[in-house]
Amino acid sequence: MIAAAALLAVIPVIFSLKLVDFETAAVIGERFLAVLGILLISHIGNIEENFDACDIVYSRTAPHVYTFVLRLMLAISVTFLSIGLIVLTAKASGGTFPLWEIWTGTFISALLLGFFGMTVTSISKSHVSGYLLSFAYFMFEWFTAGRYTGRFYLMSLLENNFPGKLNLLLPVLFLALLNIWIAAKKD
Repeated sequence: MIAAAALLAVIPVIFSLKLVDFETAAVIGERFLAVLGILLISHIGNIEENFDACDIVYSRTAPHVYTFVLRLMLAISVTFLSIGLIVLTAKASGGTFPLWEIWTGTFISALLLGFFGMTVTSISKSHVSGYLLSFAYFMFEWFTAGRYTGRFYLMSLLENNFPGKLNLLLPVLFLALLNIWIAAKKD
């Protein structure tokens, strides 16, 4: 959470958010704000094991999956609002880009990275592997520019291809349901 707040504080210092055009907004969103998914969502799948709170959490009368879904919805909301904070600031400062394309496109990228990291964390029971593998995927997409992922390119806004983001909704939905299923199996 601290790293995400630091990232949000640094972006206006690195980039001038005044008169931002589509290309600059896409770079800010895809290469910097999308990392918020890794920072805010990846650890949700395995919080109890990290703090040795398994006995307390799993012995409650409410199923663990309810707590998991509540945490997940909160993390998704914070991610959406954090991305929106920067995007709305850039738009209010005279930005000439389509607001919803940048906001939702970046949000979809953040969700995919976050859910990928959360899946790795849930399966391996290691926060570090979740962060590292999702960040490795992020860097892989950055340096290969979608050469190997084709229409599932994570940073398609850089190519002015918002419909490419819609292709990522299916993997996001699959990973979300997989993580909910894993959480339900922990009960």
